[in-house]
Amino acid sequence: MVKPAGGLKKQWTKDELKLAFYLYFQLPFGRLHSKSPEIIELAKILGRTPSSVAMKLVNFASLDPSITGTGRSGLKGASKLDRDVWNEFHDDWEALAEECEGLKKRFARDVVPILSEVESESSAISFIGETRTTTIEQRLRQGFFFGESY
Repeated sequence: MVKPAGGLKKQWTKDELKLAFYLYFQLPFGRLHSKSPEIIELAKILGRTPSSVAMKLVNFASLDPSITGTGRSGLKGASKLDRDVWNEFHDDWEALAEECEGLKKRFARDVVPILSEVESESSAISFIGETRTTTIEQRLRQGFFFGESY
């Protein structure tokens, strides 16, 4: 995490949390780690470390019933401001997406002013939704490993 003078942790702003929350809904739980390219890009825009951004996303996971309902927990460090952003936007994806389009442009412009226009645009996160067709393998009869009948 980027630390201001005096060694104190840089506090997350509401706008930073909105961008992190927006990214949270775009990544599966298994990709909420500091090596994910999307997390690395958002960290650059926010002037934070990828680990800091990844931890914030996993804090959001601790508030997500679709995660906690499966027995996973996320991190327990969610702040009041994390909860406020969650409550404001978890049911209003469109408002979050709209607001974040402007925020990501502002952060990219404010945090990376020394890059050329071409570099600046390539370093910004693209939050444009896309779809793709995928094939997945699913393991069956897992109850065997947990002592359940199948």
